[in-house]
Amino acid sequence: MLGRAGRLKKHDLGRVYLLIEPGKNYSSRNKTTEENIAISLLNGKIKDFELHPDEDRSLTELLAFISMFNEGVEKAVIYKFNDDVINANYEIEGFLNKLINSRLIRLSNGALYKSTFLGQSVAKSFLTVETSLSIIEELKKKEKKISEIVLDLKSLRNVYLTKKVVADLSKHRPAKYSSNNFFSSSNLSLMDANYVKKRKSFSDDFIKYVVKWTNEIFNCDCKDNPYCECGRLNLEKLILNLRVEDNFSIKEITEYLEDELEIMIYMGDITDYLENLIYSFESISNICKGVSNLDPIYNEELSDIPNIIERIRK
Repeated sequence: MLGRAGRLKKHDLGRVYLLIEPGKNYSSRNKTTEENIAISLLNGKIKDFELHPDEDRSLTELLAFISMFNEGVEKAVIYKFNDDVINANYEIEGFLNKLINSRLIRLSNGALYKSTFLGQSVAKSFLTVETSLSIIEELKKKEKKISEIVLDLKSLRNVYLTKKVVADLSKHRPAKYSSNNFFSSSNLSLMDANYVKKRKSFSDDFIKYVVKWTNEIFNCDCKDNPYCECGRLNLEKLILNLRVEDNFSIKEITEYLEDELEIMIYMGDITDYLENLIYSFESISNICKGVSNLDPIYNEELSDIPNIIERIRK
């Protein structure tokens, strides 16, 4: 069992427990017993662990730290915080200037760094500074609804064709050109009803599926259709509506997608996705509170966010 074995600069000792069954092989391909593997691990050389620098996350950590101080914080305290941070190999003055220029913090009385109301709003969100600033720009453009911005934040993963469709496809094209991933390039290349109708190699059932997918999912006018993001967004909107508007359970959503669209998404993946939607709605709601002169067109959507979150949670 391996969890967080101590925290850097916080603990002097961390413990890891190896649970083994003597004499048992954990794999049929490996004849070495579990206790011998455990001994080799204990006697082996520990590999160095190194985190890759991430400027955006480090900048977000700095904003969160400054936002902890309601009355502001001195530069010396900020430098002390930076010294204790892993991968603190950034120029702190540049970070502070970037936060000031983005109006996320301000210098009070020439001595104290204090987060602005917008900075507090960003710090309360689950998003990085870069993502938050991008959302603010989207809001200013007024080209997208809040729900569309939310759906853009965390993509739905692990979307598959049902076994029925995969079995059908395998009869008509080589396995090396096949994939059960719904949004794979090999499957997206078939999202043209006229194309598959002309090809005699595809069954009537598969042609029926493609017609439905192109009508209900890949139905945009984008030049890159079906390789644009619209198909994914349409599927995400469908899942959100099934949950919020139709009060579908997770199981009912899974069954609907499989029965109506021959799309398979595991219940655990839908649960994770809906939980991420909650965080995204809460994050954007917090950010909107900090944006000055936010266009009133967003008021109705913002007022409905608590209801949407409540319906997702049910």
